[in-house]
Amino acid sequence: MRITDIRLSLAVPIAVGALIAANIVAIGFAEMQISKLAKSSQELASYTRQNDGFIKELEVLTKGIELDILASQEALTDISATRGMDGLDDGFTRADEAAAALAEKTKRVSELGDRLGEPELGAAAVSLGERFTVFRAAGVEMAKAYVAGGPAEGNKLMASFDQVADNLQQEVELAMAAIHAAEAEIDVQIESQMAAKLAEAEKSLYIGLGFAGLALALGLILMMYIVRNVIRPLVGMKDYMGMLATGDYSNEVPYAQRKDEIGEMAQSVAYFRQGEVERKDARAKSAAEQAEIKRLEEEAAERQAAENAERVRVIEALTTGLENLSSGNLAYRIN
Repeated sequence: MRITDIRLSLAVPIAVGALIAANIVAIGFAEMQISKLAKSSQELASYTRQNDGFIKELEVLTKGIELDILASQEALTDISATRGMDGLDDGFTRADEAAAALAEKTKRVSELGDRLGEPELGAAAVSLGERFTVFRAAGVEMAKAYVAGGPAEGNKLMASFDQVADNLQQEVELAMAAIHAAEAEIDVQIESQMAAKLAEAEKSLYIGLGFAGLALALGLILMMYIVRNVIRPLVGMKDYMGMLATGDYSNEVPYAQRKDEIGEMAQSVAYFRQGEVERKDARAKSAAEQAEIKRLEEEAAERQAAENAERVRVIEALTTGLENLSSGNLAYRIN
């Protein structure tokens, strides 16, 4: 089955419907992808803002933990130096307050570690809290020794306290390293998600371009189909009917073999042409017959005139012969 066998009343609506459907699909897909990307972007932005907030809170907590350690150390140092005299006996209370504040901060660091999916933060916070408890106990023992026995008793515990302080500092550094590692990991996750979103956006762009290209291709195919199978044949039929109007019936009707509306129109023109050709042939035949009849009539007239002339001659000869015979001229011969 050839494409010209498909009726235009069926082919054109199908082609136009396919073009419209392709454009609807392309537009719908583009809107869906835009909505999806917008939602993903909003989720990524929310995730980034939330994590940025957590990281900033971690930084504040880290600085607060360092200050709490320093405050506890200063409180115990003060009471050790003053031995609680002259009303300067609040060092243990201040150290307890600093310890309570530090406990709250390490608890919050553990919670943030769970929220961020970084269990190392929780482990580092627990370890730091344990080291601080040892540090505080050693500091309180040393401060009480200073209060009770002065430098003579307190200095005996200074070396062990310094070791505990060094251990705590190492633990603080480890906790800071864990926090910075968590920050770096979160940055990597954000960058990874951004890269994934960009890749998804690029993929969506290519798919959208594919649909747009398909719609364009369908449009071009439809245009070519209409030009080739509708416009060009109609122009050809117009030119051919112009030739018929001038009386030129020598060429066959184009597109008469088609099975669509153009073919039906061409077949109607072919019937008209055939009728005109037959009438023209009949007129030509009639003229030839009339010419033959005229020739025969002229030949008959010439024969009749010759016969009449011969008849007159014979009658005249007989008349002359009879006249000569009646006058006694018997020697006269009638020719």
